[in-house]
Amino acid sequence: MRGIIILAVLLGVLVTGGYTFLQHQMMRDQGRLIPVAFGVVGNGTIEMHVAISDTMTLRDPPQVASRGRILWKEWVEGHFVLRDDSDNRVAMRRLGTSALMMNSNAAGSPKFCLAATLKQGADYTLDYIPKSGASKRYRYAFTAPSEPQDVWRLNFEPVEGD
Repeated sequence: MRGIIILAVLLGVLVTGGYTFLQHQMMRDQGRLIPVAFGVVGNGTIEMHVAISDTMTLRDPPQVASRGRILWKEWVEGHFVLRDDSDNRVAMRRLGTSALMMNSNAAGSPKFCLAATLKQGADYTLDYIPKSGASKRYRYAFTAPSEPQDVWRLNFEPVEGD
């Protein structure tokens, strides 16, 4: 009888520990899914488009200048950092729409898109910073493809600092 009680207590401890571990894993930051597409190949370069959702712009809205002009360029620079393998910042430009993401469920309905011209086969990292100036960011490291790729929701992994 005593052995059954000890076994039951050990089993209870194991079940509780397993449940706590699983809860912790489920509650941790899983990253951010952001639609990205590649296309328009030419002269050793490829175009990358990133969909920007309404929730991204609502979380940390852009500043507004005089006469109501929205400072989108500053917002983009504060929230998205694209770097090449030499750690040089690569410029991203704002597009109203993207032909690479048209008619795609994966892209949802973006507010606008960002575009960058990349070297085929080169390594890059793209950081999404939800709150401008904060250390919390989400990173997607990739090699620029040599052929166009349909839009996919890519997981940007959480990173601290940098």
